[in-house]
Amino acid sequence: MDQTMMNREHMLHRTLGLIGIFVMTISASLGQTEAIYQAQFDSANAAYARGEFSMAQSGYESLLEDRVHFASEFNLGNAFFKQQKFGLAILHYERARQLTPNNEDLETNLTLANSQISDRIEALHSRYIQCMARHRCPGSASTMAPPHGAILDPWIRRPRRTIAVSKFWKP
Repeated sequence: MDQTMMNREHMLHRTLGLIGIFVMTISASLGQTEAIYQAQFDSANAAYARGEFSMAQSGYESLLEDRVHFASEFNLGNAFFKQQKFGLAILHYERARQLTPNNEDLETNLTLANSQISDRIEALHSRYIQCMARHRCPGSASTMAPPHGAILDPWIRRPRRTIAVSKFWKP
């Protein structure tokens, strides 16, 4: 009986020792990983400071493949803004906003990026939506439904072709 108790204690100590070694190995590798991420982030920041925005973009994107990081999202938005890719800049500013809401610098940059959009899609007027729902517009000669895939544009008063137009319909 004493022998089995000693064997159990011995096994317990061995197991705890192995678990301890495993935990120390994982924590050491995590520390190295953090150091690698920090070096990548610093490298991307240095590229941005030199004006190499596409290189900075690549650096921030590689960081964001493995993790969610506010500063990388924010800086990636800045890199896109400097390359005049305003839509992508807004996308990454919005992602950064989800991670850290109410950041003043972020709000300023987001407002500035939104002001640069020249082909903004505005909400449709409700009368236009009602007209589209009925497939006819006031003042138009035809009250028939348009062919499959056609969009009625009340400002032009004729069907407009789209990519999804049936192959049998001709304007």
